Parts: sequence; C-alpha cells; structure tokens
Amino acid sequence: MLSHQENIDKIAIRSVIKAHLMALNPLCLVAILAIFNAILPALLLSLSQQSFSDALLSGFGQSFIIWFSLFVCFQLYFSSSSPKQTGEKFANWQYLLAFILSISLILPFSLSSWIGASIASFFWQMSQPRSHKKSHLAYSAFLVFALSIREPSAQFFLQVMAEQVLALDAQLAFVLLNIFSDQVSLQNNIIVNNEGTNLIILTGCSAFGNLSLAILLYLSLKLFWFAKLEKGDLYNILLLITLVLLSNSSRLALMTLSNDSYAFIHDGLGASFFDLIILLIPLAILIIPSYFREK
Repeated sequence: MLSHQENIDKIAIRSVIKAHLMALNPLCLVAILAIFNAILPALLLSLSQQSFSDALLSGFGQSFIIWFSLFVCFQLYFSSSSPKQTGEKFANWQYLLAFILSISLILPFSLSSWIGASIASFFWQMSQPRSHKKSHLAYSAFLVFALSIREPSAQFFLQVMAEQVLALDAQLAFVLLNIFSDQVSLQNNIIVNNEGTNLIILTGCSAFGNLSLAILLYLSLKLFWFAKLEKGDLYNILLLITLVLLSNSSRLALMTLSNDSYAFIHDGLGASFFDLIILLIPLAILIIPSYFREK
C-alpha cells in the first residue's frame, strides 16, 4: 500500500505530465510523430524477421543512440517549467506549418518523415522566447532537431556528395599507410597496397555515418548529465570529429595489411572493437575533463 505522501506525490507527477501534454506545441507534436513514423518501418521489419527478444537486443532496427536521444528529449521536456508558469501561446503560423508537415507523414518514406521532423523541430526551437533559449524546453527542441536531421544529412553527404566524402576517407587512410610503407598508392577511392591487399572504399566504409551518431551521442550525454550546452562544447565536437576520422582512417588502413586483417576488422571482433571506440570517444571527451576539474 502506498502512503498518503506517496499518493500525493504520484498525483502531483500525473498532474505535471498532463499539464505538459495539454500545452504541447503543435510543431513539437508533429516532430515526435514524424520521428516515430520514420522509425516504424524498421521496427515492424525487425519484429517480423526476429523474435521480440532478438529485435529488442538489436534496437528494433535502430541504433541504441537513437533511442537514448529520444529518452533524453522526453526527460528534458517533462523536466521543464510548468506550462502554466511559462504562459506560452502558439501563433497561427505554427498550427498551419504543423498541419502542412503532418500531411507529409502520409508518404510511405522514412526519409520524408525525418525531413518533416527536422523542419518542425527547427521552427519549434526558433519559436522559443529569447528568455527561454537556454531552458530545458529549448534544449529538448534542439536535441529533437539534432536527432531528426542526422538521417537526411547522412543521406545527402553519402549520396549527393559521395565522391568527395569517399575521397576524404581514402586520403586520410592513405596518409596513415604512407607513413609506414612506400608500397602504397591511391587511385580515387581505391587504396593499392603492394605489400598487402587492395581496398575499395564504398559509402558503408565512410566515417560520416559513425560521425553523425557520435555527435548525437555527445549532445545527448551532455544534456542528460548537465542539461545545458556551452561554448566549449563546440571545441569538444571538433575534437570528436578529429578522433572519429582518425579512428575510421586507422580501421581502413589496417584492413589493407592482409586478407586476414580485412576479414577480422570488417566482419570479425575487430569490427566490434572499432564500433566500441566510436561509443567511447564522446564518453571520454565528456568524462575526462570533468575528472581532472574535480581533482
């Protein structure tokens, strides 16, 4: 049995959640619906092809970073000031834009849903009053935008600008290999290693997919732990980009050493090792400076 105080606390929590839901910004609502609409096809596919436990362990077809970011978005939103305190009123253009974007959810393409969520969350964040720009609500809108823009931007860079992106990955891997061997040459996106094996770098090998997830994880962890973003985060993200590019270039370089190293790094335990590095880099960038400041 719950005590009288526990009942009061439970009722108070329900009232706060109800107040936030009743005061939900129409653009916020469309953004969240669009994200779940984009996730739904992969979720249903994973459930149809796997048992529920296997689908759960695989993230229902999504990276666990996506789910964690959504969790942080909801946490920030429901920990923001009570809607009655903010007294926020929504302009007619917000309802109109939300209605137009909601029509795009009819399209059976996850990319269109991600784009719709990006537009809705961007204007939701821009519509925040200047006095609330650093509030939990504003950070929630910002993280929804970062989450939803990731897929459209990845598709753009890996398809529209694939040649430039792959050339960058190949050039960085070639530079690392060239330090230790003079038997390496570069031909567009093909690394030729006369002492090992040749490597054709395709879009799946690009650092951009992992880079976008690493940045999203950094933002989610920072807002989860500190509920704020600072100017120093920009420098941390630049460091994050450098380390992720270096990690991916090292992976590509090691894959050219031999057929065995290619198999180990591309499909074996080495692939899991480098995936783990991508998760640890944002974590380390956040934790290590905090540790030394405390010391």
